Amino acid sequence: TLYLFRFFKHPIDSFYELKAGNKGSSLGATIIYFVMFVVYMVSLTSKGFIYQKVAPEDIDYQSITLGYFAISMLFVVCNYLVTSINDGEGKLIHIYKMLPYSMGPAMMSLIIVTIASHFLTHNEVFFLQITNLAGIVWSGLLILLGVQEIHSYTTRDAIKSILFTLLFMLIIAVILLIIIIMGEQLYQFLESVIKEVIRNVTA
Repeated sequence: TLYLFRFFKHPIDSFYELKAGNKGSSLGATIIYFVMFVVYMVSLTSKGFIYQKVAPEDIDYQSITLGYFAISMLFVVCNYLVTSINDGEGKLIHIYKMLPYSMGPAMMSLIIVTIASHFLTHNEVFFLQITNLAGIVWSGLLILLGVQEIHSYTTRDAIKSILFTLLFMLIIAVILLIIIIMGEQLYQFLESVIKEVIRNVTA
């Protein structure tokens, strides 16, 4: 798990070692997934009074939890499928480990912002915004380098791979949304039919 911090200084070497199996592990990656989730939830619910835009009791925790893990796993699966078609060398387990190790800067920025929000005034919001943006951009670059190194791609191929992955994720999300909506409508129709039948039988 602590191997995460090596990616801050030597990302390319770290991704190579991750791919070769010399460093990092599935367990370590899984722990980071959950630690990142906890950090995100704390950031969402425990900022300073000035910066806490949403009351904790109004947050839909179930949707956020489902969304976090669903998006993470969907990226892993979709990237594997996309790169399998485009001669990527990485395995599913490599992508699974690459993603959380790449999220280190975003996680650190959330921790810094959450703590700093209790001490900074509204006039210093620029510092928090820059910190958040830096963490997101840095993690984005690490994901790009990770895809490039894991699959032995050029930078251009890695960018194309990520864009196709995001497109594939969007398509799957839309399909799932349609299925869920149709499922709910079918359930409501069957429920109304059953209630009508019961009402007629017992009348």
